[in-house]
Amino acid sequence: MDFVGGSTFSTTHSITGTSDPTLYQTERYAPTLTYNIPVVNDTYTVTLYFAEIYFNAPGQRVFNVSIEGQTVLQNFDIWAVAGQFAAVQRTFVVTVTDGVLNIVGTASVNNAKFSAIQVVPTPCLATVPDFVGVKIMDAQTTWESAGFSTEVITDGPPGHTISWQSLPAGYQGDCSTTLIIVSDSLP
Repeated sequence: MDFVGGSTFSTTHSITGTSDPTLYQTERYAPTLTYNIPVVNDTYTVTLYFAEIYFNAPGQRVFNVSIEGQTVLQNFDIWAVAGQFAAVQRTFVVTVTDGVLNIVGTASVNNAKFSAIQVVPTPCLATVPDFVGVKIMDAQTTWESAGFSTEVITDGPPGHTISWQSLPAGYQGDCSTTLIIVSDSLP
């Protein structure tokens, strides 16, 4: 993980509101703190972890956070949200298109800070369309338009219309592994 700027600070004080207090007992802070995380282009769930382990009153640390150029936290004051030595998480879904996940904290008062950052691919879910009445030769296009990347299995001549499908319309499935069979006759 690449970061630009910042110093570190830690405490041994206990942290409330978490089953993993050590995650919140350290921080990287700076007036502007940038993380450039190399990732594969995809959609990610990004969780930012915070605990105010230095200041003992609100208004002493206020900052903005942007992810992929979009402001996701504005005038964020950890102490005002949870007090001192209390775990706070904020989660965002972002799409990366340039191979680098950019996270920037910019302080308006004192320093921006992060205790931890978690980045996990967001599962792709799509809704199975209603194939009934669609021509068999158009099934793959309909399937891809719904967001799926797997192949639809067709049973019947190309000119026929679909009268049966193996998964009901409205079913939520994984974009890359869900399979469907469409046919012009009942199985």
